[in-house]
Amino acid sequence: GPFVLVRVADSGVGIEKSLQNRVFEPFFTTKDRGTGLGLSVVYGVVHSHGGFIDLESEVGAGTTVTLYLPRVNAAVSPQRQKRQRIARGSENILIIDDEVSVCEIARDMLTSLGYTVYTEHDGKAGAEMYATHQATIDLILLDINMPVLGGKDTFEILRSINPCCRIIIVTGYGRGVIETSMFSGDVNGFMQKPFQIETLASKVREVLDRKTSQPEHAADNS
Repeated sequence: GPFVLVRVADSGVGIEKSLQNRVFEPFFTTKDRGTGLGLSVVYGVVHSHGGFIDLESEVGAGTTVTLYLPRVNAAVSPQRQKRQRIARGSENILIIDDEVSVCEIARDMLTSLGYTVYTEHDGKAGAEMYATHQATIDLILLDINMPVLGGKDTFEILRSINPCCRIIIVTGYGRGVIETSMFSGDVNGFMQKPFQIETLASKVREVLDRKTSQPEHAADNS
């Protein structure tokens, strides 16, 4: 069927031919700094929509990535007139995320739902905040990629402070990649950016309402 084509090109250093078939692998990177997750996330999103990706690169001349996404001819359905009831609460939540805009949006959403929200923009500051106020903080929303102290190390410090603290990982990466490679099921919940207020409210309430701080996969199987 027909496809919509999106092409992104640069004039950078290019990628060696022997490495081009690996650039979509999770955690593979040709850069000195980086997670190696960017292109793997793109690959997963495109393929989940029935599309495919073509990569052309020449050392010294740059790289071109072409995305092919199936074109949809169906009319867009009208939005529902009534929004589903959004779960509210009054607990205290700590957001640890280096993206100021993400912190502000999530804070405003949660505040509008009745929660008290604290924000920190790196893992070290977030861990220090929790160590000081752990008695009053009911839930932590934690990003993965942050300066000073990354999400995985921050997670371990938070759990060393309080093994029962409730933590939701908020990330732009797919849940499968993060869960299996970094946290081994010890996380209470996962949420992928970007998110809407309904998704945020539902996940926060779901984790807070559990009787224990059990991992998400364990709760799902109960």
